[in-house]
Amino acid sequence: MANFGWLHLTDLHVGQRQWLWPRMEETFFRDLDRLHSASGPWDFVFFTGDLVQTGSESEFQILDQLLNRLWLRLRSLGSNPVLLAVPGNHDLVRPSALGSDLGDIADWHDQPSVRSRFRRDSTSDSRDLVNRAFENYTAWWRRTPFRPPAVVEGMLPGDISFTFEKNGIKIGVLGLNTTFLQLAGGDYRGKLDMHSLQFHDACAGNGPEWANQHHLCILMTHQPPNWLTAEGREHLDGEIAVPGQFAVHLFGHQHDSRHDVLSQGGATPRVYWQGISLFGLDDGGVHGAPSRLHGYSAGRIEFMEERRLALSFWPRQAYRTQSGALQIQPDTSFERVDGLRTAPIYLPSLQDSSVEPDVERTDHAEPCQTIEIDHVASDQIDFINVEGSEPSKGNQSIKAKSVSGKRVVFTNIRQPED
Repeated sequence: MANFGWLHLTDLHVGQRQWLWPRMEETFFRDLDRLHSASGPWDFVFFTGDLVQTGSESEFQILDQLLNRLWLRLRSLGSNPVLLAVPGNHDLVRPSALGSDLGDIADWHDQPSVRSRFRRDSTSDSRDLVNRAFENYTAWWRRTPFRPPAVVEGMLPGDISFTFEKNGIKIGVLGLNTTFLQLAGGDYRGKLDMHSLQFHDACAGNGPEWANQHHLCILMTHQPPNWLTAEGREHLDGEIAVPGQFAVHLFGHQHDSRHDVLSQGGATPRVYWQGISLFGLDDGGVHGAPSRLHGYSAGRIEFMEERRLALSFWPRQAYRTQSGALQIQPDTSFERVDGLRTAPIYLPSLQDSSVEPDVERTDHAEPCQTIEIDHVASDQIDFINVEGSEPSKGNQSIKAKSVSGKRVVFTNIRQPED
């Protein structure tokens, strides 16, 4: 059956002085070695913001070096994923550091005209302010060699869409900037915004049409939905991530692990996955969370029959041992079916995902030939145009090797002559 997998990383905070990464880098890489055999290979690395700490050019240069080392390790394991990212509130340079004030964007919540002008006029002062705040992030994103070349950019810095094809399956990934209003210090919970125009603009003008061209879609933001205004949440739930549109919504920001599956009014459930910090800030609680948690996760979606998907996660968290050192283990706050991964969540596919399995057909088998198979993930094996006795008789044997698909077909298999 077709499947694809990913790593979800978030909140690394390159440049923070109280930073766990230098001590944890090799520990993280060794844990990737262990996890790859269970959840790999990985097709994506999803990075949901706060890659750096202050949005400076020098921090993004350090990030480049770090990602180079990460991709070397991933490729040594047999994965060569593409990188897809969205910015967080630490990936921008605050206007105060640029010698600017917030201008009319300070009246965002009180003046509908400010919001309308921002979305309508790409040359407005407020749009220019946001673009300049994310200038270093945008430069990094456009130069990193790990992003795929066919990414479509949208209205705001970090608004992106991308179509990934594998074995006849099309996966759509949408990333939206939810942090463009967090331009100063303070508590922004319930004050951030999102609009359906971001969705449409990142998807060639028609977001739902773009989504429906895929078998499944994934949504990335930095902040969780409860950080949006009531209006922003209405756009998210009612215009962007309607039930069944996205298989999962990935985000970070709060440095706390959380997994919610929510069905409202009997609709297809929405799946939310909040990642913890990739060994970033380590100076106590953040954004209302009681403490900072550190780790990462892997995910995998398998395409089932009858337009169904099976979604599983491998949550990983760092724990202090008696020696005081941090070790990465399965996150014990999650229910896990085999000690490593969460129980599969079954969701509908946007399209029929049945594809012809990659099966080598044999038009002629020599006498006494052995066909070896270790595992057949299929409903049945067909033997077509078998000459002589049944394949289970005589001298010919058919054993397993790794064949997956709905059916495995051997054609024109000849039995040895008497």
